Amino acid sequence: MPRINNIYAKDHLRLISKFHIEAKEYKFPINKGIKNNLGKTIEEYKVDIKKAGKYLEKNKELLDKNAEIFLKRAEDCVKLAEKSHYIDLIKRSMTRSEICIGNNIPLNTSGVNEIFVMNIEDCSYDLIEMDGILYLSKLKRKGIKLNYKKLIKWYCQDEGLGLDSEKFMLALLSYPREFLKCIERYRLNKREWTEDEFISNIEQSFKKDGISLIGVSRSFIRGVK
Repeated sequence: MPRINNIYAKDHLRLISKFHIEAKEYKFPINKGIKNNLGKTIEEYKVDIKKAGKYLEKNKELLDKNAEIFLKRAEDCVKLAEKSHYIDLIKRSMTRSEICIGNNIPLNTSGVNEIFVMNIEDCSYDLIEMDGILYLSKLKRKGIKLNYKKLIKWYCQDEGLGLDSEKFMLALLSYPREFLKCIERYRLNKREWTEDEFISNIEQSFKKDGISLIGVSRSFIRGVK
């Protein structure tokens, strides 16, 4: 496994962008058709936040103030994503028939002048921003220290995307997915955790989700209430 630094991540993002250029407006059946995931991520996040909020309200004794902070962070991330002319981004994606790789882990794309995708099962019609978010979020959750803000800017430049896309990507890259996922698993008893194990796993989720990138520059999100 190569050492992942800003240049390595930038090169992989550029490879993803090449795939998008090749796949754009491809309308013939692939693997019995392509799924349409446009708008699904934000709606799923809203549902997760609502469920987690209700659960935490009823079980305040289980968690400390950090849980409230991370829940508020999740709400802020979704608000910023929607304030980033989200509907216009969706319209652009629909007009251009943008296709995402989905499972774009490093082993899933390779080549310099050619693009070889080993697995197309996760391909879908979606915002091309989502592929960049998926890749960078995997690195961020592993605790890999990179200049994520600059990587997002590079990615958007390669994709021909504007400031709204940068804001949107920063917002979703800051969304505390691990925290919300942990709450949901415990709420539905998908994991047979004791209360102590649950609290320990919640604390681990704080570390995996890391810092919120939307607080890096207040001017960057000026106008968002």
